[in-house]
Amino acid sequence: MNAVLMFVREKGRTPIGLAILAVIVLTGGVFALRSRDIVPDDQAPEHRLFVKAKRAISGQKIKLDNDQEEYLIFAGIRAPVGGEPFYDESTKRSDGLISDKKIRLRFDEEHRDSEGRLLGYVFVDDTFVNEVLVREGLAYARLTTASDRFGQRLLASQAEAQKARRGVWSKRSSGTEKSYTGDAKYGNFHRRPCEEAAKIPPERLMEFKTDKDALNKGFAPCAKCKP
Repeated sequence: MNAVLMFVREKGRTPIGLAILAVIVLTGGVFALRSRDIVPDDQAPEHRLFVKAKRAISGQKIKLDNDQEEYLIFAGIRAPVGGEPFYDESTKRSDGLISDKKIRLRFDEEHRDSEGRLLGYVFVDDTFVNEVLVREGLAYARLTTASDRFGQRLLASQAEAQKARRGVWSKRSSGTEKSYTGDAKYGNFHRRPCEEAAKIPPERLMEFKTDKDALNKGFAPCAKCKP
């Protein structure tokens, strides 16, 4: 590379020198694009990132096929976790939608979660994967202070799944607690005795008379106390 640059300097602004310089600039640009597999920390939320997905780890977590082998959490939803009904179905459906495919990601203002994993909305062509999982009853809508870009779409899809009793809604019955507490930051709601409820600071605390109220506002049931 140094020898090439010396040659360009010697040729100055001659046609051959300018041509070689142009090739170097363009090639460097291609290498730079190829290396940008992840979103830089200062990336604007409107940025749309294309990357290849490797496989689904669960209904809401996938592994990306990039140099960093990063994990991505679906924003705006909460899929069943191990031991909950429809965990296997949710994982299988997610994998079928994204496995070995080029996906397009969109982000809210915060594009990483507290563990440093990417947090985004996933599209395969025109298919909005997060929304499909919610519409098919394989995930709950979970809107947080950091993930609400597609909130109305996700809530509408959840209402459709509830009405049709699909997936998790086929097993869910109305709650019997007198009231519930929610965490606005994480988008979960809890039974009052739940250990997670006790950790919610006053400024983030939400109160719900029924579990239906919480669900309709985009809060998902806590995976521990299962309200």
